Amino acid sequence: MRNSITGIQFPNISVKDITKYVARVVNLLLDTKKVTLEELFYHRYKVALVIKNKIQELLDGYARTCFEALRNEKKLGTYSSFVFPSMVEIFLHEDTEYNKHFYESAYLMNSEEKVVASKIDSLDNASWWLRNIECSGFYLQGYLRGRFFPDFIVKTKKNSYCVIEYKGEYLLGTSDTQYEERIGKIWQNLAPENYFFRLIGKDKIDEVIDFIKNK
Repeated sequence: MRNSITGIQFPNISVKDITKYVARVVNLLLDTKKVTLEELFYHRYKVALVIKNKIQELLDGYARTCFEALRNEKKLGTYSSFVFPSMVEIFLHEDTEYNKHFYESAYLMNSEEKVVASKIDSLDNASWWLRNIECSGFYLQGYLRGRFFPDFIVKTKKNSYCVIEYKGEYLLGTSDTQYEERIGKIWQNLAPENYFFRLIGKDKIDEVIDFIKNK
């Protein structure tokens, strides 16, 4: 069961090391679980997926350990500055016109995100707000590989920046959401005092709008 067949590849791990790990797992299954080579070959893709997920779990655990070490040593940082370009090309945009959106059109939103957007747009103390663009806008980077692009950014007239991530009810409580909320809170603690992060669901919309009103 070579890793070239099973598709177990990681850019930061050599083929040699992956092959050794796969061989250890296979030998363990053969010796302790009394699995036959025929059974392993038949289920090779399922076994490969389990091995791949386990390697990723080990990598994530190591990354988190290093992340926490840097945090404890006060070596983590945030952007010294982030400037939104004066013009962007948005292929998926809203037809609704907003008075205070940073760009002429807002990036596509679902029905619940539109509720948040409308409430933000009506705030007297909002200087401007932005529906953040996935994959190319402002992002937070924690110890996991993927970048995290919060949904909304609001600048108030008192020069506060409120970064908002909205989650549908079915996503609240998931491990991914918990991770994003934790990284957002760490970012807030590292950023200047006028930068804030909130992760909310439907039941917290009015609460975060009131929060922004006072910033």
